[in-house]
Amino acid sequence: MISTIKKNGETLRYQSLGDGPPLLLLLPQSTAPLGYETLLDQLSKYHQVILYDPRAVADNVMGPRSGSIDSQADAVADFLQVLDIGPVGVLGYSTGCGVSLSLAATCPELVANMVLISPWTHGDDHLQGVQNLRINAAQELSAEHYACLNASLLFSPEYRRANQEGFAKLVKLATTQRPDAGLIKRRLEAILAFDARPLLSSIKCNTLVACAVDDQLMPCWFGREIHAGLSLSELIEFSSGGHMLLDTRRDEITPRLLEHFSAFSRE
Repeated sequence: MISTIKKNGETLRYQSLGDGPPLLLLLPQSTAPLGYETLLDQLSKYHQVILYDPRAVADNVMGPRSGSIDSQADAVADFLQVLDIGPVGVLGYSTGCGVSLSLAATCPELVANMVLISPWTHGDDHLQGVQNLRINAAQELSAEHYACLNASLLFSPEYRRANQEGFAKLVKLATTQRPDAGLIKRRLEAILAFDARPLLSSIKCNTLVACAVDDQLMPCWFGREIHAGLSLSELIEFSSGGHMLLDTRRDEITPRLLEHFSAFSRE
C-alpha cells in the first residue's frame, strides 16, 4: 500500500507493507524477470516492509542530492527521521549496500541491524574495469544490446537459461526506450567513488553479508573484506548465483535474512 506523511506542508509518499519491526529495503534499479512480489509477501508476514524510492523522496520532500553514495545515505537518514519509527532493520542489495554502510556509520541510531547482499568496498581495478565497460556500453550500444550485456554481467548463466522467456520480455521492454547514458554514468561513477573501508570499524550493528563466488560485477572478495572489517558479522558465500543473489538464490537466502532480522530486531 502507498503510505503518506506530511513534512513542512509537503507530502512524502512511500510504499509500506505488513506489520511488525520495521524493515527498510534499498533495492537496485536493475530488475529480474520474476520481480520482488514473492519476496515482499514473505518479508511482510513478519515485518513492516518499507520500500524506499530515492527518486520519489528526492523529488517530493528532501530536495535534490548530488548522487554520491554518502549523499544518498543522507537522504535515507532524512527519510527515516521524517517517519520517526526509531531504528530499523536495513536490507541493502547491490548499490544499496554502500548506502547501508554509510548510513550505519554516520547514523547508527537509525540502524538496528543490516543485511548486505552482493556488496563492494571500493572501486578496485576489477570494479573500475567492469563499471567503465557498462558506462561505455550505455553510450554506444542499442537499448537491446545494453540490456543483454547487463543481464550477462548481473545474472548467472543457469538463472538466465531457466528464465529465458522472462529475459526476452525484459529485452523487448528495453527496446522501447534507449538507456539514459548520462544517468548510468553518474550512478556507476558514484559507486566507484565510494570507499567503505574506513567506515567498517565504526559500525557496531549485527550484519549478515551474502555474496556469490561467481559474481562478475562485485566479486566475493568484497564481501569477505566487509565481513573481516565488521565487529559483528556473519558471511554467507554461495558457489553460484551471480550478482543478483536475491533473485537467483532467493529460496535459500530469504530464510537466512528473516532469521537474522528476527534475532536482532529492536525490542
